[in-house]
Amino acid sequence: MSSTKRFAIGSFSLLVFIGLAIGSYVYTQNYKLQQAVQKAEEEGKRGFWALAYENLDKYRFKLVKNEKDCNLLLNIYANFRKAERLDWAAQACLESGVESYGMYLSLAIAQELYGRDQDALLLLGQMAKKFDKETETYRRMAVIFFRNKEDAKGGEASYQAALRTENAQIKLETVSTLLRLNRGIDAMTIALPLRDVQTDNPEVKLIIARALIAGRDSTGGVPQINEAKSLMTKLDAERVKQIEHDYADVFNAK
Repeated sequence: MSSTKRFAIGSFSLLVFIGLAIGSYVYTQNYKLQQAVQKAEEEGKRGFWALAYENLDKYRFKLVKNEKDCNLLLNIYANFRKAERLDWAAQACLESGVESYGMYLSLAIAQELYGRDQDALLLLGQMAKKFDKETETYRRMAVIFFRNKEDAKGGEASYQAALRTENAQIKLETVSTLLRLNRGIDAMTIALPLRDVQTDNPEVKLIIARALIAGRDSTGGVPQINEAKSLMTKLDAERVKQIEHDYADVFNAK
């Protein structure tokens, strides 16, 4: 066999070996990444954000290509309160073409974590126009306003959030907020869809009744009060006494 043929065969064998080695390396790296993602997801579900961060942060450059991975990465950074990482990841995901609400929300949350509330509000205000139906935009705005003692603006943001969701818990929390701010008509508006909500907690019914009464619908509050009284028969005497005290205005309404 000529030296040329031997060289060609040797070169071919070397290329095959290199190809196999590269393929094996890529497979190993992908497997490690998949394992890290799975482990981080499980740790996140348990609230172990520090561990999730430690396991996944090293792979961050590979996790900004699709929405699922971006959301996982952003969720970890936000919950572990890593402002710089959250800011970077949101920008990197957008740069990669992952254009979704969560990316913009993460940019705003990063500004909050930096302590730049006004910058966060500016971003959230822009998002409210771009993503008009998203509840969380207004919920974040409300948190910032209340934190900065701007209760009137916080109440309005809470109201706008409640108008955009079917979540009963969010609506109920907003009703309580609006009542505290003496916005009875708005509280009634949010409370009306909650009249048939199923609950074992009499206070839920009484909060709804309070909102209806504050909105000048005392008659509409009567069924809620009656339901609350029925639920209270299942409670111990001390708890009943406390509820009667806390909601005396509701029970005594005419």
